[in-house]
Amino acid sequence: MNIEFGDVEFNDTNSLKLITKELRKEQYSVKNRLQSILYDYQFIKSLNLLHYPLVPNERCGLWYLPPDEYTHTAYFKSTDGHTNEWQFSYRRLNLHLVPVVEQHGGIVLIDSTRKGKLVPDALSKTIPIWCAVLNCLVFGLDEDKHHYLKVPSFVPETEKNQIVKRIPGFVKEAKRLNLVNISLSKPLAPTWIYPSHKKATLDPLHHHVICISASDNHLQNMSVRAGDDILSWKYIQGAGDDHELWAPDRLSPQMFWENLQFLTEFESGYITCNEQELNERLKTLHKTTKELEVWSVLNTGLYFGSITNTLDYGSGPHVENVVVLSKNTIKNVPKTIKVFHYELEPNKKGSKLLRGILPVLIPQLTTNTLVLCDNGKDLSIGVILAILCQKFDLKLQRLEKAGNGNKDLIKQFLGEINRIRPVSPSRNTLQSVNSYLM
Repeated sequence: MNIEFGDVEFNDTNSLKLITKELRKEQYSVKNRLQSILYDYQFIKSLNLLHYPLVPNERCGLWYLPPDEYTHTAYFKSTDGHTNEWQFSYRRLNLHLVPVVEQHGGIVLIDSTRKGKLVPDALSKTIPIWCAVLNCLVFGLDEDKHHYLKVPSFVPETEKNQIVKRIPGFVKEAKRLNLVNISLSKPLAPTWIYPSHKKATLDPLHHHVICISASDNHLQNMSVRAGDDILSWKYIQGAGDDHELWAPDRLSPQMFWENLQFLTEFESGYITCNEQELNERLKTLHKTTKELEVWSVLNTGLYFGSITNTLDYGSGPHVENVVVLSKNTIKNVPKTIKVFHYELEPNKKGSKLLRGILPVLIPQLTTNTLVLCDNGKDLSIGVILAILCQKFDLKLQRLEKAGNGNKDLIKQFLGEINRIRPVSPSRNTLQSVNSYLM
């Protein structure tokens, strides 16, 4: 006798492992993930914190806010807050947020976690370390205040004390590299909001960094009313995390929110179609066409940007060279511009391949160059760093002869780029740059 469940047929030939795998796949379907994201977005809206700028923490946080609701993004990694691995990242300074905080008196950072935690380590420890180091750089070390370190109550006191001991070292290194040049009228104070803790205590003595963990770590099965019907689904905590493992090729946070009306039912705000129909709709999604978007590295003549599909050069900058580090292409480039195209993937493999490309590419480039990669934050930044280290000093003045780079110089130039736009070159990309320069 055979019993069918969805696409799985239970019989003597089915292994328990296969059945479990199929059931888990159904529970963690794309539809369940998107429904859970929409549910968590309702929680964010209910907090009524719009008097502060909303800032999603890349990458997971991008799923929980429509693009038209934020201007800036952050990039605080949980790995910098893991137990015994605490770091103040000199690659991810996030200094572009400081003037935003100073102007508005605070910001609201949006993130989530799928690990059954109340709050991701990025919010509970990485951001407190960031706030403490910046406070110490501006206001000086303060032993009585634990160097301004403030963590949530669920972080053990022993762990907090261990982090406190590292703060002076982080401050000393930031001063040595001269990476942080900021002004604050008040110290930064992190505070936390999550579904089981919805109130934050704010005071006029601080600028507040409000950290919202959008997902609930207790929910399992959800039901909401959609007109006369009831929608039910398996709730997934941190559904937007690691989207490269579950999202169809054409689906990104921006594309999801841009096509929300096409995917959801207007009255309920949730997805009412079945899984098969949803998948068909996802295949037809379109992204709003944008012109080439690039950033200038001050007065160097260097530019960097992103290329997420085939783009028309259009009104791109007047440069002598265009470097494309992507499987996407750029068309209608003026004949006066020399194009270098390397079909690299935006992952560890692509970053490692960059090591062999730099020695061939860099000698052919002038300082009047545009570099593009899939996200404008990783591979392209590696090439820009290589050019800066060889052809410019820290005041961004041209060198008469090629300079010799080192890790400190790379960190310092990366700090300068982060003042222009938050970027996040991977460790493998930076290792490729190190290998080329040294």
